[in-house]
Amino acid sequence: MVIPFHNLPPVINEQPFKKEDRIMKVQTCFILVLAVLFTVVYAVHGQQEADQRLQAGLYEEDVKGDLKTAIMIYEGIVSNANADRSIRAKAQLHIGMCYEKLGNTEASKAYEVVINRFSEQAEVVAQAKDRLAMLQKEEPAGLTMTRLLPSEVWMECQTLSPDGSKMAGIVFDHPDAVGQNVAVFNLFTEKLNLVTKFDWSGLYTYIPVWSPDGGQIAYLAEGFDDSELWISILNGESRMLYANSYGGIYPCDWFPDGSEVLVVRGNENHTSSLGAVSVKNGSYREIYILGRTYGGRGDLTGLKASVSADVSPDGHLIVFSDSAPEGAGNIYLIDAGGGNPSLLVDHPADEGEPRWSPDGKHIVFLSNRRGSRALWGLAIRDGKADDAPFLIFEGMQDAELAAWNQNGLCYRTMSIINDIYTLEIDPVTHTAVGKPRFLEPQTFGQSLYPLWSPDGKFLAYRTNIQPVESGNLVLMPLKGGEIRKFNYSYRSHPIGGNWQWLADGSGIGFLYFDSEGNLYLSLLDPDTGEWNTQQQPTGDYSFSFLANISWSTDGKAFYYCKNMGDKPLMGIVKHDLKTGHEESLFQVQPEDSLLYGWWYLKASRDGRRLAFHWNSKIAILDIDTGHAEKLEYGDENHLIFPSWSPDGKYLLARRRPGNTTEEMNELFVVPISGGPVQSLNISRYLPPGARIMTSHDWSPDGRTIVFDTRMFKSEVSLIQNVIAE
Repeated sequence: MVIPFHNLPPVINEQPFKKEDRIMKVQTCFILVLAVLFTVVYAVHGQQEADQRLQAGLYEEDVKGDLKTAIMIYEGIVSNANADRSIRAKAQLHIGMCYEKLGNTEASKAYEVVINRFSEQAEVVAQAKDRLAMLQKEEPAGLTMTRLLPSEVWMECQTLSPDGSKMAGIVFDHPDAVGQNVAVFNLFTEKLNLVTKFDWSGLYTYIPVWSPDGGQIAYLAEGFDDSELWISILNGESRMLYANSYGGIYPCDWFPDGSEVLVVRGNENHTSSLGAVSVKNGSYREIYILGRTYGGRGDLTGLKASVSADVSPDGHLIVFSDSAPEGAGNIYLIDAGGGNPSLLVDHPADEGEPRWSPDGKHIVFLSNRRGSRALWGLAIRDGKADDAPFLIFEGMQDAELAAWNQNGLCYRTMSIINDIYTLEIDPVTHTAVGKPRFLEPQTFGQSLYPLWSPDGKFLAYRTNIQPVESGNLVLMPLKGGEIRKFNYSYRSHPIGGNWQWLADGSGIGFLYFDSEGNLYLSLLDPDTGEWNTQQQPTGDYSFSFLANISWSTDGKAFYYCKNMGDKPLMGIVKHDLKTGHEESLFQVQPEDSLLYGWWYLKASRDGRRLAFHWNSKIAILDIDTGHAEKLEYGDENHLIFPSWSPDGKYLLARRRPGNTTEEMNELFVVPISGGPVQSLNISRYLPPGARIMTSHDWSPDGRTIVFDTRMFKSEVSLIQNVIAE
């Protein structure tokens, strides 16, 4: 019922509304509004602070290895009731992981706290349950795990020799050879010797595979043109077996009699094949065309191809993993002479990296059929599965299987940590002011390619996310404000080093090719957060692996090193984005090298000059006249990757790989007018193993430099008594 206004009862003891009461009510409302705003701001600040503290804890745990300090940081996050519960749950999880690394029984209790107190955080709880199950699970009787390499020995693609005495792998920039080479580490004498001695201007090597007698190593060797299969004996005598101009040629295993090397080959039509290459004459025979395609993003990669197949101990059968393009892998068996394969393991999960036991009675493989990657086994009889697959060992999430011989099953793990640092620098003396500082906040271990905005208000950098076709471009305001992340995707690798700000700061972006060879320009508007991607005329541009470009300041053209004759990297050209027309700016003689110019080419801020690497020196090219001149700063300073100072009078450069890692892990200030270079002397402050990379930049006010580092963490372990008796 609605009561008419005139029938409402009178107000009892009604008093006139005083002016003081009105003021007090307004003040009360204002205070309440301020309180609400303060609460919101404080909450947002609290989340950002908690996230920064989490990144700091990860830095202490994974980079510095200071587990006790990391635990203290994580405990502070967990006890902060104002922090986001997802961040607190992650911190509690890492408390358990730290205790686990310390061998402390408190690890189980820490994981139980995650499960009981943060039950709504499903992903973190699942991880805690997995790790708790691993701690509580009794290992099969007799199974042992041993770490093989000392922590200070860094190699990639490690694999154990048949007699168990040596480890073959790939090393970078050894004192005896500045390049990417096959090396052997003697586990008894702890001495490392190079098997190959290629430099960066020739071939680089990957994926070593031991011969059955341990006297030879087969490996991939790649350069500017073909992918090649080589073999070397341990004293360094080497020969090429097979060259493939259509794609990769990846060694997987040797046949037991040493007559052939089992390989995966990329084909002209973007298919891939399982095949064998004769050690005697280098002839290739095809065994089976795989379902996985080759040559595009998301397709079969070299390292994954190399661990996808294994020859049986009697040489009669091959076990391999395969799938439809971008599908989950299954395990197959095929006769070594070819024919139709039989499906050995069929499961919706992704399964791969099969390995024969030395007696030929079992196969092991990696599978995520229970959510996380684990080692599984399967009994084999008469070329068929004798029973259902069985679980051997969990906790193989980052593992990659190498060889299984009489010594045991060798596997390796590797992680790459990319981080960004800033350094204050005196704009007059160009000396460092203090120590490098870890950029906060940043995505720990995944931040790289820092770049100042033209006005110095923003620092942009990139983070990689999965899948590898995508990432985040991060814009960080330097004087407070919201840090923004913009997702980008591309169908192929962006050309190395080519993303940068337009001169007026109106956009930042990059060029890239798709798998069909079409060229695209993708620009981000920092105000709207919108990506604008347009196909560009390819014209005369010839893309080559890791070809680096530098944009003109007006964003209408780019410069790059190009093959201009029979030899690679013969000159620098300007490519017009609108027409595709190219103009030759500079040519070198056939005996000259633009090797590091191929990797890094940098335009000055006024757009009139290019800095690049010419033979063993940094050189400056006048874009208008085409005149190039090498800088004189002493032969002992082999400098690369130049970046311009704001006034164009100096360059910031890194030392080229030389006698030791310490010598190359430094930044130098180089005067354009000539004279001695000046070391910033900062490498001593970096975490052990952190290596200065290629992307260093000078702030527009000349007071701060930013640079990125990369650190590799690698372990090789041996599982013995893999199959429980």
